[in-house]
Amino acid sequence: MAKDTIKKTAAHKTLFKTLPLNKIEVPEDRSRPVDDNHALAISTSIAEHGQLTPVLVRATPNGKQPYVLVAGGHRVRAVEMLQWAEIDCVVFKGDKTDALLAEVSENVFRNDLSVLDRAVGIQIYRDAWEAKYGRIERGGDQTVKLTVRSDDRPNYGFSAYTADRLGVSVPVVERLTRIAKNITGKLRSAIHQHYPSIADNQSVLLKFCDVPETHHARLIKALEVTEGDAQAALDTLADKPKPLPLKEQRYQAGLSAFARLTLGQKRTFLAELTEMLKAEEAKQAQKVESRRANKQAADAAKTNDAEPEERNAS
Repeated sequence: MAKDTIKKTAAHKTLFKTLPLNKIEVPEDRSRPVDDNHALAISTSIAEHGQLTPVLVRATPNGKQPYVLVAGGHRVRAVEMLQWAEIDCVVFKGDKTDALLAEVSENVFRNDLSVLDRAVGIQIYRDAWEAKYGRIERGGDQTVKLTVRSDDRPNYGFSAYTADRLGVSVPVVERLTRIAKNITGKLRSAIHQHYPSIADNQSVLLKFCDVPETHHARLIKALEVTEGDAQAALDTLADKPKPLPLKEQRYQAGLSAFARLTLGQKRTFLAELTEMLKAEEAKQAQKVESRRANKQAADAAKTNDAEPEERNAS
């Protein structure tokens, strides 16, 4: 028999239950897949400290099971690993879209998610909200406003609305929304699969947002060629010239410095440079003469060593 507890709040009643695991359906299309390694770490904590946080479920009298999981997939998997028969739950009241909104709200700012994962979560949240309450419209001032579908939902920008619901700042939501809107399709998949450091680098992702979708294939190829060097890939895309070799950079810097001198300074510099060149040439000539003398000595030594052998042979 499941143990029920009702907690009253100002807005609604929340029902806490301990439910059998076999009565909870875990949807295959959840927005956040379960990582068994992460679940194993959670199972160790639960075994030591107990289940401190209940999972979120929704009653589905007409479903495959009486309840369907909304949030807490890793906790469910952890309890399964411990071979427990029951799990603590909070029963969520709402339809499938409400459940998706709740799932994203819980998961989108978890520490183990990358910036790109969070951006996708924000997009899922927006899509689910529009599915339930209507498309977010633009006013005459081009500021995004929410189409009000309920008296208790304030009519203000989506970013502010979402920030308030998820407990983050408006700029965070705006940046993530921009990333989700502009990094899509094959580019998003490539980053997810091959470049995890880029997926968690907000600065780089925002730079990628400036790349038109028509150039995404080129960016993906540039990332392959540069072995995931984001800035080098962007430079390749922008057809920026490669930096000059160090010696050439120094030469160009010297010419630039010389051009800024006065006429008198240039004459003095050239006179000093002429003396420096003479000294350098004399030094170089000495090295050449020394190498020539050493070679002659080595050849003579070989000749002297060879003469006794020839006499012995004769």
